[in-house]
Amino acid sequence: MDKVFKDFKEINIDLFENIFIPEMDSLEKSIVGTSNINYVSNRLFMWMFSKEDVKEFESIFGLLRQPKYGYVRSEFKRKLISQCNKMLKEGICPIEPMLYASKTVNRIISNDVEDHEDISDVICEVEKYDRNMVVKTLEHIITRWSWYPQLKIALLAAGKVSDDDLIQMAYNKFSDNKYLNYLKPELLKMLVYSKKASFVPQMVSILSTLERDSTSDRAIANFFRENFDKYVGREGVTELNIYYEMNYSFIKDFAKSIIQAVLKDCPLPLQDGPDKKFTYFKQLCIAYSKQKQNEKLREEILKNLFDSSYSAFSSMVYCLRYTKDKALATYLEDAVLRRKDAKIGDYKNAILTLGFLGADNHDFVMELSKRDKDLKYAMYGFFIVQGSETYCTLMADELIFCKDLSELGSIHRVLREVINVSPKLRSIIKEKLKAALLDDSKEVRKIALLNIQPYWRHIIDKDILNFLFEQIGYPDKPIKFSIEEQSIVLKIAKDVINNFGRNIYKYLDYVRRRNDFDPNIKQLATRILLNDFEPAPPQ
Repeated sequence: MDKVFKDFKEINIDLFENIFIPEMDSLEKSIVGTSNINYVSNRLFMWMFSKEDVKEFESIFGLLRQPKYGYVRSEFKRKLISQCNKMLKEGICPIEPMLYASKTVNRIISNDVEDHEDISDVICEVEKYDRNMVVKTLEHIITRWSWYPQLKIALLAAGKVSDDDLIQMAYNKFSDNKYLNYLKPELLKMLVYSKKASFVPQMVSILSTLERDSTSDRAIANFFRENFDKYVGREGVTELNIYYEMNYSFIKDFAKSIIQAVLKDCPLPLQDGPDKKFTYFKQLCIAYSKQKQNEKLREEILKNLFDSSYSAFSSMVYCLRYTKDKALATYLEDAVLRRKDAKIGDYKNAILTLGFLGADNHDFVMELSKRDKDLKYAMYGFFIVQGSETYCTLMADELIFCKDLSELGSIHRVLREVINVSPKLRSIIKEKLKAALLDDSKEVRKIALLNIQPYWRHIIDKDILNFLFEQIGYPDKPIKFSIEEQSIVLKIAKDVINNFGRNIYKYLDYVRRRNDFDPNIKQLATRILLNDFEPAPPQ
């Protein structure tokens, strides 16, 4: 077998430097595309390659036009790897020309999961020779390309390559509703393939967007059930269980059933083993809250808080809030400062736990919150649970108007822990939302509604619901909201259906009967009525 270079330093060629602007008369011969694509800041390709390189790949992709028997698939994959090896020997990055050439069979590969997996596997073969080059190329493709079949392949490859920054960047970009309907399966697979328990919150966030009555969403759920523990392992199952217990009330019902199935199939360690479950620590702290004179319980709590096991420490940082014992706040501060392996999530939980305990050391909280920019929301939460109206207003403003998905995730991670204990916060969010809904800008209204999606059941009251349906024409008024906004209103109705009963039925039936609604909107209203609405029993 021909030698394949394992590091680009072995090749005395400068083709992998970011390309420079050549003489214009050499452009057509050497580069795919035009100068407008390749030599400006938003260029399509990162590396240099020729038209002949693309044609080689196009010939291989032609195999997919045949019936896809096992032999054809294995031959297709073998030839892709062989062509990549040939180009690597020549000092040419094969990923971009390969994916660009795959556009010639987009109608064939668009929704073929097996094709996506095969091509992403080939990218992982290239990664064995130069990981840094592959990560940079995938980042470029995910950032600048807009063809969905190729983006699906790039997302799967990103997960298999398992670079944290690349995965987080891809998730931040494509978890927006604008993309999620097209890339949801690949986004979840990327997170699962990463084998990283740290991405459990993002996985659960995607699971919470799934609908039980959608065939495609049920397929995504089945993938998660069958593959989560296989890829993420015991650590992932433990993290999934902890996250599930911490955020139970904010996880949608279908997502809960998916997670419960995973936890049932993958039992956690026994509580008397070295890896005690989160539930044990929570129950320990609750028991202590009812008998604070019990020194044995107190000693057990402090022993686990200062335990050498990171898992015990991390769980206790969160669970200590259940003790309701302000005297334990100083121990928590000491444990956090001593811990060298504490993570940003632990700092967030420590700040909030101190708030729930009624700690007085505001300076400690302010200093700890400086360790990461997103910890400012934990600091907001600390003051919110202690009754600060100023910080309730700050949090509400950040929530309603946030346009950065990564930042919004940080807000949600804090808000879901404090919104139930602060009526003042809920009231201020309602007022801010009502003001945003009166804005002339469709974008402002849409962002406000979508940003509070996890809290619709807590925030949407009868006045807001009436106003929303007035904007979509109830009763027999002009329709003011766009189709996208109408869809959001119906999804809100589905989410709060148990809160409003007959009022929801009245609104949905109106949408179903009115002729000038888009057919998809009418169908959505009908589906909610059939699947989610339960009439009250006869009196």
